[in-house]
Amino acid sequence: MANSQRYEHPNLETGTLRRYQHPDAELGIVRRYEHPNLELVQPLSLPAPTGEAAVKNAANPDSAMDVSCDPAPAGTLFDRYVLQRGDGGAPEQWTDETTVPKGSDPAVTVEGLADDTEFRWRWLYRVDTVKTAGLDGTPSGVAVASTDPDTLPAPSLSASLADVDAVETVVGTVAGASGYELRRSTDGGSTWIGGGDGWITWSSGTSTDDASGGGLPTGSGQALLVQVRAMDGATPGGVAETTVTMPTFQAPTLLTATAAPSASQIDVDFTEGAASEGIAPTTTEVEVSSVGPSSGFAHLADVAEPPHTHNVGVEGAQRWYRARSQYTSAETSNEYFSGYSNVDEDTTAVTPPAAPTINDQGGFDDSGTIIANVEWAAVSGATSYTVELDQRANSMATWDGWVEVGSTTATCMSADAYNEGALDDTKEYRMRVLASNAGGDSAWAESAVIDSFAEASPPCAPGGGT
Repeated sequence: MANSQRYEHPNLETGTLRRYQHPDAELGIVRRYEHPNLELVQPLSLPAPTGEAAVKNAANPDSAMDVSCDPAPAGTLFDRYVLQRGDGGAPEQWTDETTVPKGSDPAVTVEGLADDTEFRWRWLYRVDTVKTAGLDGTPSGVAVASTDPDTLPAPSLSASLADVDAVETVVGTVAGASGYELRRSTDGGSTWIGGGDGWITWSSGTSTDDASGGGLPTGSGQALLVQVRAMDGATPGGVAETTVTMPTFQAPTLLTATAAPSASQIDVDFTEGAASEGIAPTTTEVEVSSVGPSSGFAHLADVAEPPHTHNVGVEGAQRWYRARSQYTSAETSNEYFSGYSNVDEDTTAVTPPAAPTINDQGGFDDSGTIIANVEWAAVSGATSYTVELDQRANSMATWDGWVEVGSTTATCMSADAYNEGALDDTKEYRMRVLASNAGGDSAWAESAVIDSFAEASPPCAPGGGT
């Protein structure tokens, strides 16, 4: 026969090829023989693989590539997948890169490739025959991809809090680097501080990052993601990253306001806000209100250590207080505040008034009614006065004891009875006065002895002032 063909014996299973060897053939030499009665069948035809793809390797984008195609459809007759690399010439020359056995996933990582280079790949099915080269099917389409330029390795990186709104970074030196870049995020890299891709010029060694003087976001324990990369001109190298937990601002607690023993002062005490991530409040701001517990607050003082004494300057004044932790960054001079503490209040103490000064005292016979009278000067801060009366039979007798006549806001009071008994012009009397206010009572001011009674009406009505 002019053309060598494969024939299939009619008793063989459909689709199954069998090789035959003539018994007279030389030992060690394989010959193909065609039985004259076998039915002629079509030569074997292999389809082209599909789904060819090539991408640079994520771990080594400058020297490796991931190449794959779809698994062969069920029933495809072949022995192995063959990956070939093209040279891009005209005509293009293709050489085998690697093979994958039938039944395995046709996906390989080709390593050791030149950086910054385009590569062309195709797949085909191969049937192994007695011929060394085997039988190849139709090739797939061409998958094209390029490796990255040769990149610098990622530098070493460590980071820690330098202040309430600043992070200290320590970046290792990378040989061949022309510079370094840094970026940071508080949402795991979804967005970057400064906008865009967030990269800013940085340096190796120890540096402090404070968002270019603006202060890093802080106050609620954010996890700050920090990334650094070395640069080879405009080409970035590998990226190193770490996370720093920013401090949480802690408000003061257990605030109390207590009127001081000294008049016009209130002592404000509290427990300072706790440190967070090693960052403690710089000071505590105390605010005061004369309006009420929910409005009218204004700055009172920055307190380095509690308690704080507020010199209100007004007796009997009610004041409300609250406090918050203040953080002042030594790196940026920015000030930050926690939430507020609880609110507490008190009223300043009132100084008791001085003892009254007796201006006059006297006895009166008002149409037969004997009356003792006393007058005094008004006392600053006094809100009322109390008057008492005492009597004795004569100058040699013992005084009977003080009996209250009454209270008044006036500066004059008279009495016409002692223990509900009428006064007697044969006896002697004396009167005393004390001044009172919210802070307490003054000392008593005592009149001279009243032992004579003029026929006249007293300047004050009995039992009260005028």
